[in-house]
Amino acid sequence: SPPTIPGPLPPGPAITSGKLNIGYTYTLTNYAAVSEDGLDGDQTYNSSATIGAVDLFSTVAGLPPGATVYGVRVVGAYRKDDAGTRQIANLVKTGTVQSAGATQNVGTSYQYLSDVFAVNPATGASWVTSDVNALEIGYEVIS
Repeated sequence: SPPTIPGPLPPGPAITSGKLNIGYTYTLTNYAAVSEDGLDGDQTYNSSATIGAVDLFSTVAGLPPGATVYGVRVVGAYRKDDAGTRQIANLVKTGTVQSAGATQNVGTSYQYLSDVFAVNPATGASWVTSDVNALEIGYEVIS
């Protein structure tokens, strides 16, 4: 399970303990708010109260050809600042197929919420390096 107390994430791209941490490229205007590798609290952030709002970022994984990929884990740091229930879903987009992880409740303190995509949702098969290297990741406001 993800940690409940946010802290810095390892910088990417780097291979540590058999895991590759990927970086982002910033193709949207709000990229600067989430371009750091670790959580900086309320210094910079993206926000939306619009149900169905989606924010996707291109990635730069740099996996070598033929690497074995056991799954893709998407992690985001989230909190809500309004009354009532707020839910999000982490997203992956491969090719033209966008897939959501589990719908997760967001609390009033920052918390890391993650999902593991064991197979490529576009193909239903194991991930291949070219798909991971071209992946988009992000989140969607569910409620």
